[in-house]
Amino acid sequence: MATYYFKEKFIKITDKYPILDEDKNPVYYVDQNFRLVGFKVKVYDLDKNEIMTIKRKLISLFTTYDIEFANGEEMMVKANLSLIKRSVDAVIKGGKLKVKGSIFDHEFKVEFDNELVGEVSKKFFSLRDSYALKVYDEQYTLHLIAICLCLNNMQDLDEEDEDD
Repeated sequence: MATYYFKEKFIKITDKYPILDEDKNPVYYVDQNFRLVGFKVKVYDLDKNEIMTIKRKLISLFTTYDIEFANGEEMMVKANLSLIKRSVDAVIKGGKLKVKGSIFDHEFKVEFDNELVGEVSKKFFSLRDSYALKVYDEQYTLHLIAICLCLNNMQDLDEEDEDD
């Protein structure tokens, strides 16, 4: 099992921050530049090699993201219709990662073929969005990192809608 920590900047005009391991050492870097429309994030390894790009589709019935990994693999993350708990599917080659959230969207379980492969938890009382990602099946590490970033953006969009 591995644990990763995400802590965004307080002001999110541009969002550049490290993803830390359980020893609080940087292992990846998130780079989100300012955009008037849409959402695009790049994630890099310690050598500044791009390992994934996440883009939110501008036009879709439910919030949808396309993820391209450096190895050529692709994943689509899509929110599902859900009234009480957040439900998200991540479609990958060979199947689907299912994400189920808690009522308050602070705890998420990620399963593949009914096996728990990861958990995401958001810190309740924090000035900045802070997440912990537990990876139980390390073959899904990059997928789970992408899902965590997508969940964060979904929650940001929900907060924007509440402010309107």
